[in-house]
Amino acid sequence: ASESLAKSEIVFAGQPVALVLAETPVAAAIAAELVEVDIEELPAVVDI
Repeated sequence: ASESLAKSEIVFAGQPVALVLAETPVAAAIAAELVEVDIEELPAVVDI
C-alpha cells in the first residue's frame, strides 16, 4: 500500500501533508488552523 501523507518531501500538488484528529468538528477546525508547513518550491521535472 502506498502512503498518503508526505513525510519529508511533497511529490505532487495537492498531496496531504498533515492529519488532524479531534473530538469535535470545531476542535478539528481550530487545530487545522494551527498547522504550519514550511516548503521550498523546486523546479518541476517535465521530462521522462
